[in-house]
Amino acid sequence: MSGFEVTLPLPPSANKLFKNIAHGRAKTRAYVEWRHAAEAQLRALQLTPVRGPYELAILVPRGAGDISNRIKAVEDILVKVGLTDDDKHNEAVSARRYLRVPPGLCTVIVRSSSAAPAGAGGGPAPLPVSSLPEGAKADLIAA
Repeated sequence: MSGFEVTLPLPPSANKLFKNIAHGRAKTRAYVEWRHAAEAQLRALQLTPVRGPYELAILVPRGAGDISNRIKAVEDILVKVGLTDDDKHNEAVSARRYLRVPPGLCTVIVRSSSAAPAGAGGGPAPLPVSSLPEGAKADLIAA
């Protein structure tokens, strides 16, 4: 199964990605700065892209607020740098608190779902806990 794992700065909450302006909406300074840092880091790593359907897992530190609000920014930066084709190909996503992720960072795991076993109803199964980093199972925190 193809994919990659990377540590990135923790993205802003989805509630803090955009602000209202006179004629619509604009990216916030925090979002622009996060995108710049995450993009530079991802490009420097020269990771192999995952083409077609994929699954995404995001591990965040304790105290990271509403963890589901971190997903969209990560999906969008992966598309921007060409590591995934389009977030419409994301077939499964999970976000979990993980003790070993330092404050201010997140771990992003992307796996091709073309080789993943089928879940209920014939769809892809979510990333299993066994695909998490070594020792992660014992460190998961109930969200």
